[in-house]
Amino acid sequence: MTAKKIMLYWASGEVYENRFAYIFYINCREINYGSKQGTVVDWIRKNCPDKNVPINEILLNQEKLLFVIDGFDELRFSFDRKEDSLCTDPWKEMPMEDALSSLFRKKLLPKSYLMVTTRPTALEKLGQCLECSRYAEILGFSEEDRKEYFHKFFGDIDATIAFDFVKQNEMLFTMCFVPIVCCITCTVMIQQLEAGKDFAQNSKTLTAVYVLFLYSLLEPHSHSPNQNMQDNLKKLCSLAADGIWKQKILFGEEEIKEYSLDEFYSLPLFLNESVVKRDIDCVSVYSFIHLSFQEFFAALFYVLEEDEQMKCSVTPNRDAKLLLENYGKSGNYLMLTVRFLFGLLNEKTMKDTKKKIGLKISPNIKPDLLKRVKTKQKNLSFSSSHDELIYKLEEFHCMYEIQEESFVKSALDHFTEIDISNYSLTQMDQMVISFFVKSFPTLKSLWLSGCRFGVEDKNEELPPPPAKRLCLQEQAESNNLPVYLLCQALKDPNCKLKKLKLEKCNLTVACYRVLSSALSINQTLRELDLSYNDQGKQGVLDLCKGLKHPNCKHSGIPEICSLSRWMPLSTFCSQAIPFSFGPGRTSLSKRSGRDPTPSCWSPTQQQRSRDTRTGFITPI
Repeated sequence: MTAKKIMLYWASGEVYENRFAYIFYINCREINYGSKQGTVVDWIRKNCPDKNVPINEILLNQEKLLFVIDGFDELRFSFDRKEDSLCTDPWKEMPMEDALSSLFRKKLLPKSYLMVTTRPTALEKLGQCLECSRYAEILGFSEEDRKEYFHKFFGDIDATIAFDFVKQNEMLFTMCFVPIVCCITCTVMIQQLEAGKDFAQNSKTLTAVYVLFLYSLLEPHSHSPNQNMQDNLKKLCSLAADGIWKQKILFGEEEIKEYSLDEFYSLPLFLNESVVKRDIDCVSVYSFIHLSFQEFFAALFYVLEEDEQMKCSVTPNRDAKLLLENYGKSGNYLMLTVRFLFGLLNEKTMKDTKKKIGLKISPNIKPDLLKRVKTKQKNLSFSSSHDELIYKLEEFHCMYEIQEESFVKSALDHFTEIDISNYSLTQMDQMVISFFVKSFPTLKSLWLSGCRFGVEDKNEELPPPPAKRLCLQEQAESNNLPVYLLCQALKDPNCKLKKLKLEKCNLTVACYRVLSSALSINQTLRELDLSYNDQGKQGVLDLCKGLKHPNCKHSGIPEICSLSRWMPLSTFCSQAIPFSFGPGRTSLSKRSGRDPTPSCWSPTQQQRSRDTRTGFITPI
């Protein structure tokens, strides 16, 4: 969708108006299913509405040419091509993988430009293919985008009520930053609220939202689930799982017939039909309404209780252990499927699925799942390699999806410390981390050094003009702030965190206000590292204000590290504030080249040691 929008904006003169004369769209799904051989000139002709395509003119002005390659992660062939298989001639017929590799490696039309879209799971693979690259991450809907979407979906009158309702549920509101989840949420919300059900309580996880959407699609049949509907759902699950294993998204008519799918229950409820060109013929192909739905149905395939129909499934292996064994080495394409698998094993979800659509989820999978998770937890460390870190964070997402404290506590009973340093955290990542901070009293230390938070901070100008200060104070509690979800967790009475490291996290003054609010309530935190952040005068003041709040009843004296200097928080507040506003001083910052340490600090307070094994800073 993003790629097509860019082309639309270019055609209407909103972007790249004078930059590119021609933009051509290449759909990777169609490449998978279409002709195996072709030329770049064929691609150009296919995308030109004018039959008299000025091919020579286009090829002579390569610098005015942009190829938009949509869905790189969906390509099923390898890009590990030998140099002699690459081509420089756009007229030469060659395998599709050779043509794309030649474009990526700048052998073919070297002065042209490429714009490639991909899921994050294939980003590393894409980086290996491109000769040179620049990346831009689409973070999803901002708060304003979500609000606009609600107004378009509900209309102006009901939209405000619906939006405010969702915004009150932090978890649900955070998930809505993903456009497809936002769409599903709006669709399901109408039915849930009309039925007088607690929509907020029933939609805490991604799996829960998708399950509710499945129920809504089957609503006309839900009062009397019939065998035909159930059989067809099982066949859809089998088709989805087969496609996930083969990394296949488009299915031909012969496969629809092989799975004996019923058009009444499959089209257009769950599958989209489209027409693609294969050689000289046009053929119909089918795909799930969204790739995430294929992953959802694939997960459902592995948790359904086995019956005669499932035993005779076209997909050969229904063992969930096989899915989990390949999960860590799948190149990430199984991640969402495994998340859904955990979520579907939630007790309430299992009961509702049986009651509403007549599908029984097997209870025998959960004990094996717990045993496997506990084994993995013992073998992996959070201060491990980047790949292991991604895998570990994914396991946290999985356990969040199941939403059962007994399961998660058993899986994490030996965990006291988590290190997720130097990682780009999405809003979903932050939500999951916050869930563990406030839910599990055994967690004592959390290290987020160098992390980038995937949200917008609208309050970056420091200090604010007097007229805006009240506005900024009100906005400080907004969930648009990078540390908002974490601070909400710190306020929770179940949070027992003692050490928190937020070094080099680009925190701004608004973040300090939210931290200040959290510190005024939290009674367990003993060490807080905020070094190498741009506190500014106002940030320091706000932080100390929270620490001196009457509600702040720390039983011990916590310590703070600001700009790599550790001291008791009480000392920090009494000495740092006068210093930061003293003559010739502008802020607690090293940018001026001066040592910002007050002369009254003793050398022993400045001593530090670094544990080289973990990279943690520990006070002496």
